[in-house]
Amino acid sequence: MKGCSLAPMAGADGEFAGMLMARAYHLDRGDTARNKVLIPDSAHGTNPATASMCGFEVITLPSDADGNTDLEALRFSVGDDLAGLMITLPSTLGALRFKHP
Repeated sequence: MKGCSLAPMAGADGEFAGMLMARAYHLDRGDTARNKVLIPDSAHGTNPATASMCGFEVITLPSDADGNTDLEALRFSVGDDLAGLMITLPSTLGALRFKHP
């Protein structure tokens, strides 16, 4: 990349900058097949809008019974067309329950 900013003025600016950098990275490598972004349903509402504005198809990942991202849905959604994953931490749902193996 010729340049980037590491000081966005707001969260949505950071999302937008990150998605534009992801898009530029894949396009610079000639990888036009990577056009999908995974976004948990617990993410902030600006996330799907930002990804869409940057030309990506948004795939929504559901939450599990504990409010965490459904890992099976995540595994199922990963493929050669995946450009990125947007995660909001802490979850917009306010759920921070983690299971330990």
